[in-house]
Amino acid sequence: MLIMLPTSDGEMAVNISDFWSDQYGLGVRGWVSASRGPPDDLEFVCDGIVVPVSSWHPRDDIAVRAPSIFRGMAWGFWCYLPSTSAPLLAIQRRNSKSRDSRQIRLKRHPSKIPDWQKAESGNLFEEFRTQANRVHGRILEIGSRQVVQGGQSKRLLFPECSYVGFDYYKDANTDVVGDAHELSKFFSCEFDAVFSLAVLEHFAMPWVVAAEINQVLKVGGLTFHSTHFAFPLHERPWDFWRYTDQALRILFSPPLGFEVIGCAYDTPARMHPDTPREDLMHLPLEPVWVGISVLARKTAEIDPAKFVWAASVGECLGGDSHYPRPAQPIG
Repeated sequence: MLIMLPTSDGEMAVNISDFWSDQYGLGVRGWVSASRGPPDDLEFVCDGIVVPVSSWHPRDDIAVRAPSIFRGMAWGFWCYLPSTSAPLLAIQRRNSKSRDSRQIRLKRHPSKIPDWQKAESGNLFEEFRTQANRVHGRILEIGSRQVVQGGQSKRLLFPECSYVGFDYYKDANTDVVGDAHELSKFFSCEFDAVFSLAVLEHFAMPWVVAAEINQVLKVGGLTFHSTHFAFPLHERPWDFWRYTDQALRILFSPPLGFEVIGCAYDTPARMHPDTPREDLMHLPLEPVWVGISVLARKTAEIDPAKFVWAASVGECLGGDSHYPRPAQPIG
């Protein structure tokens, strides 16, 4: 939002480009442009607390991008107001008259989805589910156990398939108990589809799991996986990875016997440090996504000569490390 404030020789343009909040207060970031340089008396007021803008950095990109709008160079700023109220604040010049103060109600704009994501965004899981039911095949879910209380089995989403639930621990929805790093010890090349939901981040060696998925999936079969791009630590100590779309493309790449049909981010979010830092001043503007998913097709058997990984999970993590046991005893 662009705000004009009076100066001794005209007006000063003030733009609020981003804001963020935590349990302690409200952070505001933006830039100003004025003929005589950045002001030394700009301040924000929120809940009666006055916070002056005390530091500036050049924003040459603003001045070059649209020079006709501004009266001079642009300078960036950020400030932090110790308030937890609704995002209503005032911006003003120090000791200015009330009529020269501007009230601002901050409004969060949705993150802009870049073009490279729009091309593949869509419900990849629904596409996977539709195709799996169409072939009336055999389907494997890795991580079938109901970890979240009140969660529902995905078995009912595949009424036309022969569903097999696989997990590290046993529960009512799990048919086979084992480690996904050793899938081929439990199954042969017998599935038309393999999927997992919020599980990939818990595999110590996901490249090994991808190779195992290839071995239990028929040529032409589909595999779908949703995981996390940005998410709090959970299920420790077996919370190992966060993924980008490019990481998933590597994991399900042609040398591993796959072709990626599509990747899609989901659930836009914002990330920022609790304490603003000059060296991280660009961070609050950067969009992140909570989730990332991939849909791929098996095109060939894996070449075992290309991928040799002899170390086991136990050797990598130690014998005492294991996925967190269920909170409730299994009857």
